[in-house]
Amino acid sequence: MTEIAESSSLENTRRRQNGRKRAWLIPVALLALFLLTAFATRLVRKTTLDARIAAADKLVEQPIQGGVFRYPLLLPIGTLDPANAIFTVDVMLVQQLYDGLIAFDEHLNIVPALAKFWEISPDGKTYTFELRDDARFHNGRRVTPEDCVFSFERLLSKGLNEHNYSYFSRIEGAADFHEGRTRDVKGLEALDGNRFRITFVTPFVPALSVLSMYSSKILPKEELLEQGAAFFEAPVGTGAFQFSRWIEPSEDPGIPSIDGVWQGIRLEANSQYFDGRPHLDAVVLRAIWNSNEYEGEALPLHDVADCLQTNEVEHYADWIPLEAERFLALRYLYFPNHVAPYDDSKVRLAINYALDKRSFLDADRVTEGIPSATGVVPPGIPGFIPKESHFEQNLDKARMLLAEAGYPEGKGLPPLELPVLPDSLYVRDPGSVARDSCLVACLSKVGVQVRLLKTDPFINFERPEYKDRAVVRVNTWYADFPDPDNFLRPLFHSDGPLNKFGYSNPKVDQLLDQVWSETSYTKRNKLYHHIEEIILEDSPIIPTDYGRLRYLLRPNVRGFTLTPLGSPYIQMKNIWLTQEGPANEVEL
Repeated sequence: MTEIAESSSLENTRRRQNGRKRAWLIPVALLALFLLTAFATRLVRKTTLDARIAAADKLVEQPIQGGVFRYPLLLPIGTLDPANAIFTVDVMLVQQLYDGLIAFDEHLNIVPALAKFWEISPDGKTYTFELRDDARFHNGRRVTPEDCVFSFERLLSKGLNEHNYSYFSRIEGAADFHEGRTRDVKGLEALDGNRFRITFVTPFVPALSVLSMYSSKILPKEELLEQGAAFFEAPVGTGAFQFSRWIEPSEDPGIPSIDGVWQGIRLEANSQYFDGRPHLDAVVLRAIWNSNEYEGEALPLHDVADCLQTNEVEHYADWIPLEAERFLALRYLYFPNHVAPYDDSKVRLAINYALDKRSFLDADRVTEGIPSATGVVPPGIPGFIPKESHFEQNLDKARMLLAEAGYPEGKGLPPLELPVLPDSLYVRDPGSVARDSCLVACLSKVGVQVRLLKTDPFINFERPEYKDRAVVRVNTWYADFPDPDNFLRPLFHSDGPLNKFGYSNPKVDQLLDQVWSETSYTKRNKLYHHIEEIILEDSPIIPTDYGRLRYLLRPNVRGFTLTPLGSPYIQMKNIWLTQEGPANEVEL
């Protein structure tokens, strides 16, 4: 799951600019601070939190039914289709509206959802699930094994699920179905006794994790076939919350629309939910900005929202800060690996050694003090082994590598390009200015020049004119499930959906394909460690850190927890509101 390509100061400032022009939910002076961390970050004053938790424990509070929880969206809603959801806002909505056969709990344990139990064949290829008798869609229809077959067939259809297709391609018959050679998938079977069977071509160790991720939701076959694409305008799922309505101008005059999608939605509690009715009556999720045409009163965000995702925990001092103890993410710098001379791993490795990651992170208060990345796979992933950073700053080694590549002291090396906004906007973000200045200064010490590329805030660097230019970008990748494969394959396989930098190593591809069928936990981890070592030596990216995730909660919010998979996996069914605080029917 991704927030797709930040561009250092460009992307951070882009979001702030967008908010300054349109947002009515937050004071102008603070908008930049909140939007600066729209891509998920986390940390909190633990002593303060512990003290408040201790005080709350003494009250022995019991959940209260009712109320509307208001969640401000920092990024736009794009789709309610699990097969097309890749951005965090869409995944969050998918998680509320639908269920899979199984799911992750807040500790990343795999637990029953629509399936009450499952069996795995001795050869590790076949998984048989028995559905719950009380699993029903929001329209009251019972979930059937045929719905399961249909839902997974959708994930194997061309034009859908492109980012995650590789994980489902291991299903027997998937390739023939995907290419249109067969009408059915051999490895998907609806059985009697309310059972569903899925068979893989080889043992597939991450199968249960893949079946727990957001793509693997069960949809109603009859209703979706009848309505087609219109189904997702008012979808029917099985989740703890059901679609109520889009927030339109008749209800909210300032509501913006992007690509025909209103940027506000109301979800109602599913009173027949198999796991029990949520405590809340409803959840309203609304963009924090207004339409350009809106000329009405601007309301501060703290008056119309019940939580804030932000690093600026010093603001709204009476709100409660919260952090996730673990966060499975990777933030990194990259530039095209196919653009000469940056297609030479020695040149890329030299740049990696030239950058002082500690100074780079500390230059911006948002990342100040957080641990720098020591590799690609973050702590918290099963099999992770703590290690020293491969690439602490070493200017002598950087100069040696450049000389070996034919560019002594950087002579003859074309400059990298770093996107920034025009001065009038760029200088308003001192953290990004300082971080970019650190990058430029570090690389100049070994003769690598960085040219600032002043550009439009909404530039698309996938356009053809940028294809062969050495433009430095920043991106953050968030885990879809807790497995090293979910970091190594999407980013570094030649066909990886997040391999936007053109990295290709046949050995890495071969090992990634090989490890899929490895059933020994020890051998599997050794293979992944070996793959990561090869990648780090090739240096296709520069890992900087593993991200943060911080929230502020209104004092009357209870049951709000963060998981290592980030904000999309917040379990809103567990949230409840005390009676203190403002009237909660004031909606976005």
